[in-house]
Amino acid sequence: MVPKQRLDKLSWQWAEAVEPDEVQWKHVEMAYRVSLKPCKPGTCRRNCKGNPFCLLGLGERDWLCEIDDSNWHDIDDPEMERRKKGGFVGLKNLGATCYVNTFLQVWFHNREFRAAVYKWKDPILEPMSCNSCYDSDTNRQKCEPQQPCEPQQQCEPQQVHGPQQQCEPQQVHGPQQQCEPQKKCEPQQQCEPQKKCEPQQQCEPQQLSPAGDRAESDVPPSSVIGQLQLIFAMLQFSDRKFVDPTPFINALGLDAGQQQDAQEFSKLLMSLLEDTFSQQRDPSLCNVIQRQFLGHYDYVTRCTACNSESLRRSKFYELDLNIKGHSTLKDCIHEFLKEERLEGDNQYMCAVCNGKQNAVRQIELCSLPPVLNFQLLRFVFDRKTGCKRKLNTYIQFPEILDMSPYVSKPCEEVLYYLQAVLIHRGPSANSGHYISYICDFSSNLWYKFNDEDIEQMGGKNLQLGNEDELHLSDGSSKSAKKPRTSKGFHASRNAYMLVYRQRHSRDSERLMREPELSCLPESVQHSVQRDNAKFDQWISEMKTMRDISITQGKARHTEVYQLYHVMPVVKGEPWEWVNTKCCCGCSRVVSLTCSSRVVVTDMFQVNPGSGSTPSVVVAVVVLLSLHVPGEPWEWVNTKWLTKWFSCDYSADVPVVDNSALLCPHSRLHPDKVPNAKCISKKASDIIYTTYGGGPRLLSDDLCLNCVRERCKVVRTRALVAEDNKVISAMLKNKRNLPYNADSYWVGKSSLRSWKRLVLEQLRAEAEKEEDLELEDPSTVDGKKTEDGGTESELEDSIFFNEDLLCELHGQSARFCVNYAVSQLGSV
Repeated sequence: MVPKQRLDKLSWQWAEAVEPDEVQWKHVEMAYRVSLKPCKPGTCRRNCKGNPFCLLGLGERDWLCEIDDSNWHDIDDPEMERRKKGGFVGLKNLGATCYVNTFLQVWFHNREFRAAVYKWKDPILEPMSCNSCYDSDTNRQKCEPQQPCEPQQQCEPQQVHGPQQQCEPQQVHGPQQQCEPQKKCEPQQQCEPQKKCEPQQQCEPQQLSPAGDRAESDVPPSSVIGQLQLIFAMLQFSDRKFVDPTPFINALGLDAGQQQDAQEFSKLLMSLLEDTFSQQRDPSLCNVIQRQFLGHYDYVTRCTACNSESLRRSKFYELDLNIKGHSTLKDCIHEFLKEERLEGDNQYMCAVCNGKQNAVRQIELCSLPPVLNFQLLRFVFDRKTGCKRKLNTYIQFPEILDMSPYVSKPCEEVLYYLQAVLIHRGPSANSGHYISYICDFSSNLWYKFNDEDIEQMGGKNLQLGNEDELHLSDGSSKSAKKPRTSKGFHASRNAYMLVYRQRHSRDSERLMREPELSCLPESVQHSVQRDNAKFDQWISEMKTMRDISITQGKARHTEVYQLYHVMPVVKGEPWEWVNTKCCCGCSRVVSLTCSSRVVVTDMFQVNPGSGSTPSVVVAVVVLLSLHVPGEPWEWVNTKWLTKWFSCDYSADVPVVDNSALLCPHSRLHPDKVPNAKCISKKASDIIYTTYGGGPRLLSDDLCLNCVRERCKVVRTRALVAEDNKVISAMLKNKRNLPYNADSYWVGKSSLRSWKRLVLEQLRAEAEKEEDLELEDPSTVDGKKTEDGGTESELEDSIFFNEDLLCELHGQSARFCVNYAVSQLGSV
């Protein structure tokens, strides 16, 4: 690749010896570089700006090879968003809702609990009569059939879940803190027969929707349990890879961007669900939470003096175990059940002894639920900092847990199987990420649930992997030495909740049949069906968009590939001018004619003529033709060509704009040749037909006037350079120059700035005719200053020899000797 500066110099080198009035068409062609050959493929790393026939390095490389279909679009395969066959559905993380997602997945995999959620009836869609609500303690109806409850007398779910209205976690399970039967609606608080709801106040199906059979489907769930029902249905029947839990989060009134205490959230939501289910008309639903999660233990206090015992029974839905200073789950359970001595100021008031006595108090497990939840208290209050901190202690736990040693009077099976492990990844209690490992008892396979992503563990065993690495606040991770565990045991430093299921509960769950979508409430069915239909439509639209993009991209590839191969100008056979009359060795030219370069070369070698030497015959050759005949071609803007190559689709290509290449005579400006390319007329016709624009610049749209003006500048500059050499040599030997009548007086300032004055005059003349790109004359004779002049301000404002004129006489024919002596220099 010849450098652009060298090509610029070579294309105008002829102008140094040619007068502007003598410029011919051959000089024009040299100025426009039409004799250059196209660059061969692979020879140029980047485009040759000085060669208008070089079409390499414009962006064509990407189009000359095979292009994969994925390059025509940025749309991932929409089928990747579809649920895998036989797989589970994930939950979208809305910012900081990963802790909610883990509990939803755990509860969803409890089939009995899920079935109860599906059976729940929304009281707004089906007004609930009090005769359908059963008191679990008295097993009798709360009110008469003819006394329906008004909706405003029901407990609103959002009022139950508010933190300020909830009991503290440790206060939820105490028997004295549970809602006693006598605290429920008394008969006098129920609607009297004459106070029944008016027809317009009843939630009649025909008032919910004009379509009677689809009335329920048009009403969105209005409660937390209704949203939970829909979430469970989506997790089971959705075709999506993951679903959006936003409605459920909004129903709970949670801030999706703020992470809550996961253990406290579990307790509060469980309390809310228990209260909501207790208001159902179906007796099997009123106590579903108690059947699944409720256990009992006794606070036993024994007086050491009289050995009398005092019992106080309490409920629990999960056991809170202290892990500080322990390494195994059994050690944590032992501490939970260990004896506590009541001595000194903490003595026990014994009713038998009728006074304070030393005593021993401990917890005795009476009954265990089918689902046994262990809350590992990793988040503890730090008195020094006044904030919660996380205990990163390894705790070992078994896959099969035998609770018989811890139950006072076991009356049923107490063998539990590990079903879920909830993990908190992060160094502190106020930040981090929650995931869960859940065993699907129907297939006995373990899965990792990480919001939208669900991964099946290899084999049938739990594999915690690198989840026990301690992730620091700076983004790095720190791994501690993991303790060695026996077969059937696991160890984790991030597990904060363990879920165990009784064996008979697990076996019965395996026998349970999965409900069909048709068995769910009609509103839930329609919601799932609409969502699946929208998802299928979205997949179809994405595929259509992708196919259209691929089709357009392939058409674009074919267009560029074919058009680029017809763009290069095919030049004809080179030819030369030769003398047709004089071949005797004289240098006189009689006439010229065109002859093939091959023929001329053969003539030189075979027929030197009249005994003349080859060198004499060469003198007969007048000029090598610069214009090479061939197919017609046109000029096009290089910027447009580059844009054309960079566009992926034809619709993005702008119209051709060659206006920046024009000279004042509406032809191609000779100074704009580096910004233009020569392409074949066939390619040009296709381009202008497809994209339009203009003006079209043909191969002969070369401006002779502009070339002459440029020739004038180049020649003047060359003459100035030659004269400068002569004057510089004379100034070096000015003392030896003779003084005679042919000598002149020249001012020193004029002598120093004569070159600049010449170029200024040339520039002024050029600006009158056209806008030629001339260099700033102020940089010729001196260093350019900030205001655009040279270091001598006087020299910038004078005409030649003006510095010799005195102020008194001005433009006098004679100069003032007193003033000029200090200003002149003889030449």
